[in-house]
Amino acid sequence: VGTAAYIINTTTGADVAAINAGGAATGSFAADEDFSGGGTYSTTNTITIPAGVANPAPEAVYQTERYGIFNYTIPGLTAGSTYTVRLHFAEIYWGAVGQREFNVSINGTQVLTNFDIIAAAGGRDTAVTELFTTTANASGQIVISFTKGAADQPKVSGIEVIAGTATPATPPSINAGGPVAGSFAADEDFICIGGCGAYATTNAITIPSGVANPAPTAVYQSERYGFFTYLIPGLTPGASYTVRLHFAEIYWTQVGQREFNVSINGTQVLTNFDIIATAGAPNTAVVESFTATANSSGGIVINFTKGAADQPKVSGIEVQ
Repeated sequence: VGTAAYIINTTTGADVAAINAGGAATGSFAADEDFSGGGTYSTTNTITIPAGVANPAPEAVYQTERYGIFNYTIPGLTAGSTYTVRLHFAEIYWGAVGQREFNVSINGTQVLTNFDIIAAAGGRDTAVTELFTTTANASGQIVISFTKGAADQPKVSGIEVIAGTATPATPPSINAGGPVAGSFAADEDFICIGGCGAYATTNAITIPSGVANPAPTAVYQSERYGFFTYLIPGLTPGASYTVRLHFAEIYWTQVGQREFNVSINGTQVLTNFDIIATAGAPNTAVVESFTATANSSGGIVINFTKGAADQPKVSGIEVQ
């Protein structure tokens, strides 16, 4: 549990190729090479790298891009051997979901369809990585093709090729707004949208007998509040998961003082949710469970948005 979204099953785990698409050499990433077609663009904007992005590239990689219709042909590999391709992205031009959607194929197999970086990352100027397993072709190459999708042009910030296979790690349990608590990792994988923060209390928490498999008490004593998104990465695209959201109202004391909405992968699952009304009292645990399918990027995106009163909050998140 934690920030490692994938495990690389290989004897060394070392890159056999790392390319800063559209940019100069930076860290272990070579200057742009092995491409055909496309143009380059860069920014000096600060890039947010969420805690859930395992093994991110240097920030400078996300500040550059190759865009247009283009291919990367990675040479010098062992024909028939298995490799992991890690693609790095950050949307540094557009500012809203739906403005860029494109396709990616690896050695002729489409791996991303109408991929929207902002939707996957949770915001502009925010890093996200996508991992795929492939086999080098008979010429000892991996060919990565970027083609037009539903909107604008393709782009990529960085490319890594690693010897071995990427397999999803155990989905995380997260103590929203707090430190490690039992099997719950310290707060991670969140993006503030319009402002958010953390709050905690030392109040005793009541955990009713009807709450199955509750989190540790410390999870209910902390919270993330405001307007925010959790992007849970590293899952199996198309696989079904149970999302358990843990709540306890530790600030307000009356029904109607906090009502908010929650959506998972674009589907609203809670509308004007009132923690006290559901739990029966303040400082009392309640858990809401939902079934969700990991998106084509292997992610589950949980959005907390304004309802009838005050701001959203959550105490803990589990994906099982």
